[in-house]
Amino acid sequence: MSEPLIPGLDATSLLMEGLEAPNAPASLLTFLLMQQQSQATMLSTLESHSAALRTLTATVPEALNTFQSAVQSLDARDQARADSRPSFSGPKVKDPPTFNGSAKEVDSFLRHIEDSIKLNPSHFPNDEVKVLYLARHFNPTSSAERWYAGIRTRQPDLLGNCVAFVAAFKAHFGDPNLKANMQSRLEKLRQTGPCPHYASDFREITSYLELTEESKCDAFFRGLDDEVKKAFVYVPRPTTYDTLEKESIRIDNGLRQYRRNKPAKHPTPAFSSPPIPTPTVPTAAPSSSADPDRMEIDALRIKGPLTPEEKQRRIDKDLCLYCAAQGHRAAACPMKEFSGKAKPRA
Repeated sequence: MSEPLIPGLDATSLLMEGLEAPNAPASLLTFLLMQQQSQATMLSTLESHSAALRTLTATVPEALNTFQSAVQSLDARDQARADSRPSFSGPKVKDPPTFNGSAKEVDSFLRHIEDSIKLNPSHFPNDEVKVLYLARHFNPTSSAERWYAGIRTRQPDLLGNCVAFVAAFKAHFGDPNLKANMQSRLEKLRQTGPCPHYASDFREITSYLELTEESKCDAFFRGLDDEVKKAFVYVPRPTTYDTLEKESIRIDNGLRQYRRNKPAKHPTPAFSSPPIPTPTVPTAAPSSSADPDRMEIDALRIKGPLTPEEKQRRIDKDLCLYCAAQGHRAAACPMKEFSGKAKPRA
């Protein structure tokens, strides 16, 4: 029931009193009637809203249960899809070598460790795991293992900071004269094989040195094979290292290909038969002591008895059995005197 506009006086009582009063104005009665109708309308609206609210309140738990069921169904579907996908644990990487405490091994060892971590990042979620992985590759009997034991005792904060741990490791085991030693190696470096191998060694050494582009080019050119150097007489020498390295490798490969395809200087034929000479026959006295069954041509260094076939061929063609020329017999062959085989005249 709504409260009256004037406390202690409701519309009904006013209406009744107004009707009973003989001189009550008509406008007041109309106003009171309108107020009563408005209150009745508002009361009906409030009751309607209250019923709707009670209905909505009753359906909220059911709607909430439906929503939660839908969320669980979606989660289950996503999990099923994840389980059905093939698992991927990263590429298989060869285990880094064991570090034995040598200064020469420091840089190579750290590169292997870094590569393994980069190829399997999910296996190394924090610095502590990375440091533990690095230390696991120390030789248990080496000075590196003893150094690591001291770090765990005296500087445990380094175990959670991979960058600081590596810096301490390099300071302890690295080469204190690294730059000087690398400079000495660079000065002695020479190309003794394929140019790509030389370029690889050059890049490794110069990675420890601070060289200008010009000094790198000069050092690289100085160590090249002499044949490669000569080729730059005919082509402009590059002024940047990368271009010089690329051009040197191209020239070196071309020279090696040429040497492989170049024929031998003195090839040996599979078969060679000497030509039959036709000598100019000088006038000489006959000799009766010559052997017609032998052929000797000292000028061509061909000696040996005639084959039966060759002997018969010369007989059939009326040729000399000694020099194969026409016009005389073997007994009077002038070649014997020419070669010193004929007897001197009396």
